[in-house]
Amino acid sequence: MRKFSDWEKDIIRRIASLASGNFTFDAFVLFSDVFIDEKFFIDSCPFAMWYNPAKIKHEDLIAEKRKIFDLVFLLDYLERNRYIVLHGHYDKDYGKYQKNYINVELKEVMAETLYGCISSCIYVTQDLFSLVENDFKEYDELVLEEAKMQTKSAKLSVWLSAVAVIIAFASLIVGIFL
Repeated sequence: MRKFSDWEKDIIRRIASLASGNFTFDAFVLFSDVFIDEKFFIDSCPFAMWYNPAKIKHEDLIAEKRKIFDLVFLLDYLERNRYIVLHGHYDKDYGKYQKNYINVELKEVMAETLYGCISSCIYVTQDLFSLVENDFKEYDELVLEEAKMQTKSAKLSVWLSAVAVIIAFASLIVGIFL
């Protein structure tokens, strides 16, 4: 069971919203705020990623990269837990390349993960819709809450039974001596 941050909850709600009706959409839509405003450019073959120094200060680059990879890791988590399925890869470029962009150094594994994620379609399972409807409580958490509620109810029943036995015993003693 995992607790989602507010940012992750917003992304998951957006995924559910984008998928409502047809259950699938282009994953690039989730990354569009980063690429449409030309902060970054991604080339598909060979995979490379550049940033626009006119849009991102060098000192903000780490935070922007983290935002991108946090989204990739969230999608990976959702896929591993069968909330979504990433399928299909499309060779296309993302963003608008300009000469003044600077190469972002990425390890090959990270580059492949990022490109594989961005270039996929997302199929949303009913479990993700249920997760959103249940206020981001996973099935296990809901079952645990129900079990706790039933345990609390059972404890109350035991206490009430104990009080009833004491009252019955007290009335028996009073009946014998009177």
